[in-house]
Amino acid sequence: MKVGEAMYSHGPTNVKLHNKHFLKKILKEAQEPITKSRLSKESGLSVVTINKLIPEMLASGEVLEMDEPVITGGRRAAVYELNKNYQMCLVIHYIEKEKNLIVELAVVNLFGETLVEESFVDQLTTWENIEFVIDSYKERFPTIDIISIGIPGVEVKGILEIMDLDAMRGMDLRKKIEERFNIPVMIENDINAAILGYKNTNASEEANIVSGLYFPENYPPGAALVINNEIFHGSHGLSGEVKHLPSYDNTEFPLTNEEDVMQLLNESIQTILSMYDPDEVIVYGNSKLISSLIEDTVSKEMKNKFPYGTDFIIKYADTFQEDYYQGLIMLGIMELDKFDFDLKNY
Repeated sequence: MKVGEAMYSHGPTNVKLHNKHFLKKILKEAQEPITKSRLSKESGLSVVTINKLIPEMLASGEVLEMDEPVITGGRRAAVYELNKNYQMCLVIHYIEKEKNLIVELAVVNLFGETLVEESFVDQLTTWENIEFVIDSYKERFPTIDIISIGIPGVEVKGILEIMDLDAMRGMDLRKKIEERFNIPVMIENDINAAILGYKNTNASEEANIVSGLYFPENYPPGAALVINNEIFHGSHGLSGEVKHLPSYDNTEFPLTNEEDVMQLLNESIQTILSMYDPDEVIVYGNSKLISSLIEDTVSKEMKNKFPYGTDFIIKYADTFQEDYYQGLIMLGIMELDKFDFDLKNY
């Protein structure tokens, strides 16, 4: 599809909104001030259309005009950049760390830059506390237009059904937040978000399909699958619940026996390779035992079980928290990029 064709695929009532959205996309990707003529060239829109849209976008605050114009062909031309703080994402992620519940909050802008971050220990598990904290952040940052939440569990039909945190199990968190604050909410499983973050920060460029396993200290592991930049959830959001594999029947956590860990790692990774044929399998865990097993034993055994010359990678990573955070940022920003032209009417 050509650029010019894309501009008019939404019908006349949405053309202006779509064109503004597309100009913002160009400005964001440029990440530098650019002129109206360059916007016209890269968007396929006429200079006349650009001249109509830019004043509106300046008035709304979506775009900023820079103080220093550029010289083009001997003439001074105004340059514009995206207001990266026009919309923000509140990131809330729940983490199990040394048998404590850590809740980390951050506000990020459209470029993914962290503006502020804060941590809570063993809090934000009741609606009253969650509501209070979100309200305080909305007061400080009125342009928060989306909330991206990571949980050690799964949301099923709008309810937090499968949760490591007993206090939050059964909560309709998304509905409560959206009704109270009138902004969209993304809720994602922790390992799903982590693998999305990993794929876009640490995976090889050739890796189109990346899967992962997360072995927390005190709970059953979870798995994830990202194809290109899409998280595979399954029909009911239950993809990756490897605790339902037969090998986990009657298994008690935390695991302390090396043979048990080895068996579960092997069977889980073998299942992933058999079902999804990924380019990379990433294993997270807080145990040195898991790291050594992956590096010394599991990778070699899987190569023997799949002797087809396929070039898959199995490796341990100690970047779970960082990947988890980056994945949640990506989810929020991708949603803003996708729907920012009608978020204000959410």
